[in-house]
Amino acid sequence: MKIALVTGADEPLCAVAEHTRALLPHLRELAEVRRFVAADGSERPASIGGEQLHPITDLRPREFDQVVYQVDDEPRCAFMPPVLRALGGTVALHSWALPNLAAAAFPALGRGGWRGLLAAVREGGPTQAAAWRRARAAGVWPADMTFNRSVIRHADAFLVHSARLGRAVREDRNARTALAVVPGGGVGARADEVQPWSEVARSWVEALGTFPHAHSARRPLVRVALQAAAGRGGRGE
Repeated sequence: MKIALVTGADEPLCAVAEHTRALLPHLRELAEVRRFVAADGSERPASIGGEQLHPITDLRPREFDQVVYQVDDEPRCAFMPPVLRALGGTVALHSWALPNLAAAAFPALGRGGWRGLLAAVREGGPTQAAAWRRARAAGVWPADMTFNRSVIRHADAFLVHSARLGRAVREDRNARTALAVVPGGGVGARADEVQPWSEVARSWVEALGTFPHAHSARRPLVRVALQAAAGRGGRGE
């Protein structure tokens, strides 16, 4: 199996970066893995520990059996939603609520205005958008926002660390969803759920073998990346 693994930067080290580092050696014993990161160069070294990293604009889904995104509530994952919308693929979801990711991906959420309201509706739905608007009027960042729809609604399949997280995904999508629970395979796993990384890797590969393949880009990834960068830099979309 050939896997394109889409990840954020490893530095500064965070829980999902540690998860990636621990999992990769075992995953590579079972599959061919190529790692893709943000293409803007702001966070991307040429390699980490001798491992070559590839810009996301070089990703061609037809060259792989699966495209997997390591997603947590981290600003460094902000480049992923446009790619996920363009390609689909499997999300290894480590957190249900993704407000920090959304704020970095869609800066209009922090600036307000009609663009911010539109982004809040798109990412959290009308109820959360209304709460966002009230909080903005009070000059604070709203609490308890999930702001995860760019991830939850566009992925083709999910790897999650708990049945509870899996239920949340399926309830939100309200549709048949390819999903596998891999205990101990997530940032939020409890201590009593931890299993050897070799078993986590095996569970990933077994699940990925049953998931739908990522589809070809509906528009060139270069244009997707440029539009995302322009949005983060000024327009907010």
